[in-house]
Amino acid sequence: MTISINAKSKAIYVENQAVVGTKETFDAADILRTSNLNASIYDGETTTIDYDGGTGRNAVERHKTFYNKFSFEADLIGGGDAGAGEIDPPPMADTIRACGYDMDVATTGEVVFTPSDRSNIDVASLGMVRTVGVNGASDFRVYRYDTYNARGQLGISLSDDRPKFVVTDMTGVYERPVDVTSTPLGTVIPALTVSPVTFTNGNTNTLTFNGEDLCTHAFNIPSTGWTVVPIDKPNCDDIVLQEEKIVIDITFKQLDFDTVGNPFEWAEDHVNANYYPLVLSIDTRVGHIFKINATGKMMNVQEVDLEDGSVGVQAQIEVQDNDFDFGFYAAV
Repeated sequence: MTISINAKSKAIYVENQAVVGTKETFDAADILRTSNLNASIYDGETTTIDYDGGTGRNAVERHKTFYNKFSFEADLIGGGDAGAGEIDPPPMADTIRACGYDMDVATTGEVVFTPSDRSNIDVASLGMVRTVGVNGASDFRVYRYDTYNARGQLGISLSDDRPKFVVTDMTGVYERPVDVTSTPLGTVIPALTVSPVTFTNGNTNTLTFNGEDLCTHAFNIPSTGWTVVPIDKPNCDDIVLQEEKIVIDITFKQLDFDTVGNPFEWAEDHVNANYYPLVLSIDTRVGHIFKINATGKMMNVQEVDLEDGSVGVQAQIEVQDNDFDFGFYAAV
């Protein structure tokens, strides 16, 4: 069972922890612009205590553990140009690291994220505030809601309306919300200082699979290879990430390529066949060029009607042994 704390869009603070078990102190550099932010208390497993000799008449159910959980969406946006051919880490860097990925900031002009070793995954501290009106609209209380040792599941969704990172089950150590008179954490969503990456016509977007350019209508990765497993034992602060297959959902249209006039026939030739390279590149702005590199095989192919009235292909691409990385670059 979960108890919802806040389902409104708010600013959230995220910082990678220097030491496991020690919550970080937030500052303005840790603020992250999010939408669909939801914070909740997850009450874990329960145990039943019978105080009346096994009759059950005075049995009481107690919770073994509690966790604080966050879920939110964030713009697909890079860190920008750091000068001298280098770029800065993106605003989501600390969150991505706590979702099972190592970050490499290269002097050649890219910030690349690759799957972490399971035994060495970073953790993060998160914080937010919410305001609750009492005794009329002009009177309110501020509640501080934090967690630490948090890890989560990361997804990547590309669509015409808004390419975004999707964070689910960002789970950390339970801390009771605190009623405070003042807080260093803001309640206002920060303004955008640069436009997010866009995935629409008129922008430079390329997606190739097995060397063929695909006219892509939808591209979604529900999970980038990790799922959250809290350890429901007393006095345990462990939030474990468990490996799972990366599966990419894709819808595309192409009228003539590889000497095949029907995209469905081309896709059928690749179903459950060999693993092929997949390369995605979006945008042209230095420090905001988003790329995905993977090796995968196509599965579950079916024809679908597209919004322009044409027939397209809907399929999944299963990534080989998590042979997958993504990041932001200075050059296409």
